[in-house]
Amino acid sequence: MAAKIEQELSRYNQFTDSSTLPPAPAYQAAATSQWFHIYRESITDRNAFVKHQDKNEVKFYVEFHYRSIANIGSQFSRLTYRRFEFNFYWLDKNGPKAFTIKPILQKTNLLTDLLITDFSTGKEIIINRGSIFGRKYLWEIDGIQYQWKGALFNTNLELTQLPEKKVVAVYHRAARFSFKKEGKLEVKPEYNSNCNLIIATAFAAELWEDGDNVE
Repeated sequence: MAAKIEQELSRYNQFTDSSTLPPAPAYQAAATSQWFHIYRESITDRNAFVKHQDKNEVKFYVEFHYRSIANIGSQFSRLTYRRFEFNFYWLDKNGPKAFTIKPILQKTNLLTDLLITDFSTGKEIIINRGSIFGRKYLWEIDGIQYQWKGALFNTNLELTQLPEKKVVAVYHRAARFSFKKEGKLEVKPEYNSNCNLIIATAFAAELWEDGDNVE
């Protein structure tokens, strides 16, 4: 699997080369070298490739599989909600690792449980429960709870560690997601309508950078 991942990633180096990226916006001016860049090759190719650009060169390969499940009224005519699942593969000093992420749909399309599962152990890493229109999303990572503040249609979302209420991440609607950690990351989806899906990918990638939680 490691050879396959390396081969696929090598095809996308042109997309993850920081020298080809536009300048970061002002609110990211203080960011360190910890960046992820996610690009999709085309509308029909549901793959995204992520390269962690630091001295360790941790690399991610992400596969997307999703289909339309609902379109919520004329006021949200541009937004089609999707049932999706995607797989993570990445390389580190201990070799390749793999995870899968998929939602479990409830009786309505607006409520899901999002399960992130380790391929090798079957362990559920994150369970995200909440309504698309809800203002509270709870994440639990190894017993530590995190909470979203805001709604998906708001300009900003904050991720807060509980019970300390420490803000650890901010999502900007302009398809950018920044971590108030050691560094920040920028997400550049092909279309804004897909940014929530891809941002979820970036968030998980950051959490699993070294196999640790956000601190």
